[in-house]
Amino acid sequence: MSRFATAMILATAVMTMAGQVESAQKKNPVWLLGTYPEPREVQSLGGEPFLVAGQALVVTDEQVHPGVAEELARLEAAWRAAGGESLRLLPASQAMQAPLPLNSILVGEFTANAALSRQLFPNWRELQHPEGYTLAVRPNYIALAGASPAGTYYGLKTLRQLLERGPSLRGLLIRDWPELPLRIAYIAGADSLNQRTQALLDMLAESRINAVVSESGAWYSLPQGKEPAQALANYCRTRFIDFIPELQSFGWGHFVLAIDPNTAEGITVENEPLVLPEEGTAWLAHNNVVVTDAAPIGVRSPDGALTYQQGKDYEIVPGVTAGFRPDNPPWGLRRLPGGSISAGQEVRVTYTYAPPDAITYCPEEPCTQQIMRRAITNTMGVLRPTFLHIGHDEPRVVNRDARCRCLGLSNAEIVARDINRLHDYASGAGQRARLMMWEDALNPYHNAPGHRLETAAQMIPKDIVQCVWFYGTTSREVQSNSLKFFTDLGFEVTGSPWADRHYLGNSYDWAQVLAQARRQGNWRVLGIFYTSWDEAWHGLHVAAAYGWNPDAPALEAFYALDRRLYELGLDPWAPPDPGHLARDIAHQASEAGGASVLATDLTDLLQAAKQEIEACRSAWWGYSKDNPLYQDFDPVLALTDQVLQVLSTLTTSDTARTAPDHS
Repeated sequence: MSRFATAMILATAVMTMAGQVESAQKKNPVWLLGTYPEPREVQSLGGEPFLVAGQALVVTDEQVHPGVAEELARLEAAWRAAGGESLRLLPASQAMQAPLPLNSILVGEFTANAALSRQLFPNWRELQHPEGYTLAVRPNYIALAGASPAGTYYGLKTLRQLLERGPSLRGLLIRDWPELPLRIAYIAGADSLNQRTQALLDMLAESRINAVVSESGAWYSLPQGKEPAQALANYCRTRFIDFIPELQSFGWGHFVLAIDPNTAEGITVENEPLVLPEEGTAWLAHNNVVVTDAAPIGVRSPDGALTYQQGKDYEIVPGVTAGFRPDNPPWGLRRLPGGSISAGQEVRVTYTYAPPDAITYCPEEPCTQQIMRRAITNTMGVLRPTFLHIGHDEPRVVNRDARCRCLGLSNAEIVARDINRLHDYASGAGQRARLMMWEDALNPYHNAPGHRLETAAQMIPKDIVQCVWFYGTTSREVQSNSLKFFTDLGFEVTGSPWADRHYLGNSYDWAQVLAQARRQGNWRVLGIFYTSWDEAWHGLHVAAAYGWNPDAPALEAFYALDRRLYELGLDPWAPPDPGHLARDIAHQASEAGGASVLATDLTDLLQAAKQEIEACRSAWWGYSKDNPLYQDFDPVLALTDQVLQVLSTLTTSDTARTAPDHS
């Protein structure tokens, strides 16, 4: 049976619906399905609904991607829950040997499913985005055309959410695609497929996250443990999630330091006086001594004329450096009989030690580079990622010990040398992957000024993706300026929020800033990168929803209200003790110019937020208590009401105290 004939049988009523579609669009300028996330374009097609009943035929591509197959299984579960019996899956070549029955569901890509036709979709327009899809729900069929298997996968998620509402699906035409091409999430310690990582990845796939960054010390010991790591990466890829291992370096060098504590960026002590007794050990003033070929212990005469030799004139009594504990056993020296050091003689000792808070590695220590080269080469060989994240953020110290200072380079040059070496290791690993890194140490709007690193970004390869992060109530202006700083230099960038104290506004602000940059033509802005420090996943759904569709639902005032509560030190998901709340709000009110001023501010935001929420609830098919965005409404509104009650009491008390006494 021809594709054209199939289309004509199934789409009998489509051509008559164009006028109804146009009319519906004029009556309803805003369309909200309440799905997560909201589709970019939704049109009502009117007419009779599609009814779930009995067994339905699902016509698929000839070769079904494993991720699409899993989503089809979930679709069948929703079909059964809605009152249907089952879904019968057939590839198009088999299904089209006879006329397709009514209530068929056609799923796939035009190039792989001969039963799909553009005539099944009213007002067809081609989608350019590879993750996009078009979904038509008609009285006698459902057609889903993905621009790729990933688009089909995401379209099935939308269709399943519609089925989960019940057995009757309204006539719809959906065109959907993500605004941001990269939608990343960070997972700490994910190096194997287990109950935790599987649950997280399923959640991320449902949120249409298409990449995860996984930080783990296990990457440094690959290929040992490669099978669990590969199973994890394959699980991600089945769900159209790009698996990105993170090899932490430099600022957070703890994994490297755990392998060899002598890689720590230390403090070099020069010419420490030390008297070596005839017998016994003379202890150095600092423990946690670093000893490598590049950082030896040097012993000289007080005038510097003689350099004494280890093993001939003295021996080192090693202490313990691992862990950098303040109470680690100390290091010392012992004179050797027959050597050049007399009993009781004073010498001068130069050495490097790591302070108790050591966590940044020394980039100029050869052992550091050996560890990083091996880790990068093995990680890329085992996991074959598209991207490799190197961390490289938040250095505590730069260019401090003699291994760096002896080069006579600036802080920026030292940092750039390290990044360039890591880039070279990745380039020479045989499996090309683009590097990603956290940007803060290079960003003049962030941590760069504190270490004089403002020029470092100009000295490194521009194909490294800079992952910009700002948390809390950092302004959109600072976020935008940071993106522009890097993209003007030629870098591509992402933007990272975090839900500290369940704060949602940071995710919302970042999504708006990133979307605006792309809409203004800055295509070097790649996407949003949600960071889940301390397992704080609460803001993920905001980052995911608005990273996909920044325009819906429109809740600018609601997130401004959430920001105000965060500024007041409050968490809607951890309701405060009433006594503590009254005390804290009284202090905040005094800082804001009085209880009445703060109450007016909150009341205005609350009213505007309620109007936005009511618009969502009253929009066509728009409100669903299962949508994670909508689940945020009640806690935020309830806490705001509680604060306003406290402010009302404070205002009454203020009025009573200032009222004139006419007695």
